[in-house]
Amino acid sequence: MSSSHGEGIEVSVDLPGLHVVISGSSRRVADFVQFVSTFPAELPRSPAPSVGSFELLSEVPEPSIMPSRVGLGLETRDQILDSFPACPPRFLALGNKLSGASLSGRDRASRAWVAGLWAKAVVDSRVHSPNRTPPLDLRLRYYAVVRADGVSCPVVFRSSSSYWAALGTLEGSSSVSQSFPSETEAKIYLQAAGFDEDSISFLP
Repeated sequence: MSSSHGEGIEVSVDLPGLHVVISGSSRRVADFVQFVSTFPAELPRSPAPSVGSFELLSEVPEPSIMPSRVGLGLETRDQILDSFPACPPRFLALGNKLSGASLSGRDRASRAWVAGLWAKAVVDSRVHSPNRTPPLDLRLRYYAVVRADGVSCPVVFRSSSSYWAALGTLEGSSSVSQSFPSETEAKIYLQAAGFDEDSISFLP
């Protein structure tokens, strides 16, 4: 299925377990569609995730120029981002205690706040997936979960093994979660997503 946008086109392609939307010049889109037509029906299972070697996001973000495909579908990612309130001073003050990264503690607190607001935008059906959070040069040790099947949220897992045991695979999941190097950032993230601090559970 395709639609024209000036000189470009938009095409949606269904693959095993995937629904892909491609937009761009007709030549480049045709080349890409030809390439993905060789996509195998069965894929090998992904290897077990390594500890602390990745930035955990539940879903891959769409480009910022694409409108939201969930809810009213009238907001772009830039418009959603512009609607976010600034990080409250009390969270920035907590960030003053964070150290060890090239990013300042206050910037880390603001980073967690914005990530939580994106999680809330997903839960509120303003957008299908959160924007990617800028990476940190620290080991990720706390796994904050806003939404997950079979998990009582909000919850913070203190190890990747307990996180994966509870959530299983993210393939086909509606879970919304992210990992952080500190408990403080995980709590800021969940509070930005709309939860009270007293409602947050911590698991080993």
